[in-house]
Amino acid sequence: MTPAHYLANMLHPIYCGRNLHPEHIETAQEYVLEENPELLPELCRLQTDDITLPMALGHDATRAKTKPIVWWKCIVSYESHELSSLALKLLSLPASAAPME
Repeated sequence: MTPAHYLANMLHPIYCGRNLHPEHIETAQEYVLEENPELLPELCRLQTDDITLPMALGHDATRAKTKPIVWWKCIVSYESHELSSLALKLLSLPASAAPME
């Protein structure tokens, strides 16, 4: 797995990086720091649930029943446009670039 995979897991509204090992989270954070350091504070806010969202968007049932891309499109009007754009790009990519065997 690549740092982008770990970051995509962290940005997924259901997974939120919860099952990643601490070293994978650190790898994703370092990736953000290298690629776009301004986004790291926003990513940290997301990880600690320190984002101000309407109750309905933050609710577990909403996160579970809404496609991640749709969820982030709704979030863009409440939170960092840059973080939302990154999430939309990463979550739109195929899960793997490797061909099926």
